[in-house]
Amino acid sequence: MITRKSIRTIQATVIVFILLCVLFFNLNYLELAGEHRQGSFIPGSCQETVCDCPYIGPGIENITNIQQFSLNLDFNDSLEHNAQVIGKQKNKKVYLSIGIPSIKRPTMQHGWSYLINTIHSILKTTTKAQQEDLVIVIFLGDFDEEYKKKVIEQLVARFSEHLASGLLQVLTVYQRAYPPLKGLKRNFNDKPDRVEWRSKQNVDFALMFRYAQNLSQFYMQLEDDVECADNFIDSIKQFISLQKKAWVSLDFSELGFIGKLFKNQDIGRLSQYLMLFYQEQPVDWLIRFFKESMVQFKTIMRKPTLFQHKGLYSSLHGSKNKLADKFFLDRGGSAVNPVAKKLDTNLNVYQKYSLGRLYQGEDIGWFKGPLSNGDYIRVVFETPQNVTAIFVTTGRDGKTDVMNLGKMQVSQHDDCSQWTDIGKVNRKTPYIKIPNLENIIKNAIHCVQIVALESQQSWLIVSDFHIIIK
Repeated sequence: MITRKSIRTIQATVIVFILLCVLFFNLNYLELAGEHRQGSFIPGSCQETVCDCPYIGPGIENITNIQQFSLNLDFNDSLEHNAQVIGKQKNKKVYLSIGIPSIKRPTMQHGWSYLINTIHSILKTTTKAQQEDLVIVIFLGDFDEEYKKKVIEQLVARFSEHLASGLLQVLTVYQRAYPPLKGLKRNFNDKPDRVEWRSKQNVDFALMFRYAQNLSQFYMQLEDDVECADNFIDSIKQFISLQKKAWVSLDFSELGFIGKLFKNQDIGRLSQYLMLFYQEQPVDWLIRFFKESMVQFKTIMRKPTLFQHKGLYSSLHGSKNKLADKFFLDRGGSAVNPVAKKLDTNLNVYQKYSLGRLYQGEDIGWFKGPLSNGDYIRVVFETPQNVTAIFVTTGRDGKTDVMNLGKMQVSQHDDCSQWTDIGKVNRKTPYIKIPNLENIIKNAIHCVQIVALESQQSWLIVSDFHIIIK
């Protein structure tokens, strides 16, 4: 028998259920609306159109995959279209997306030539199968609309096939999507134009991260003036698989913001972080603090590196920038040293910083001073190896605990006799890079060593010891 009390209980249960449903609906609505306001772009969710697009020009009218959408950050809640992407959206989440911001060089007549060469390098060093699991996002960061139109025309003329397949996507964002860039704080006593340049760069990167966060499993940033090592994607996959501890970012170049890899699950937060402090510090400093706040206190860099800086002119006043990555090897090469039968040194090891940990890539090697003429660090291979390159770096920062004077040697004998000199190290150049050793040593090598050529009171750090084989 149903009593009045049980009826009231049922009514109350139904009301609570309805309220919970309404609450759940509204929470999901707010979450989705928040994602939309903050620019969480979902591939394929934007309506494709060929109208109302400011960059229609020769060749561009034949590209049907032109989408306009809202890509807003927290300072701007407007849902007005303020971004455009040219290129088809892939219907799946890929393994890797590569973001390449590009901006005009004031001193170059054809500033897009760097960008064209970088795209060609990526295509040349990846296979068709790898390209199926790859998206390249070009971010054109100029406010000069006429220049952007010219760059897009060049990209369409050269890469229409890759735009149509979804491999290449060209992102542009209108100026109204940006926060104030004038009259910002002059931290570090930087000149106003430099503050504006680095602050805009932070916003550029934040917008790129917003766009790319749902495209792939991993996201990597390049610059628009780089050369890629052959088969770099497989090298990246291998290096990821070698990581035994949690990480936020992996480095595949020692320079700037080249070859920095993130998990896509993190780049939304990174975008917010850059926007929060966009006028405070340069992007490389902010990235470092972001990693530290997520408990990665050390740089995890693959050596040899996979990307080389090739450009000469900077986007800041067209100033010259001749930086080059000393660890780059265009053939890539394994990040794992060949198996050693014996690791030997007559130096005293400091605490846990052993030769074994150095050779395994787990830590630096740190050895107590003083050093004497003839002191050595030696590797004996388990089997003879066809060595193609050797990289060794001494010192903490290129200045302290370096080897003041030394030489690199190899032996082709199983008893490590009859050494052949292949390179030298000193205080001015505390590293050895021998990229084409097979042209010097024709036969297989049994032993490799670095030997001190003079006494020194200071301790010795060996921060890198990489042997590349065929």
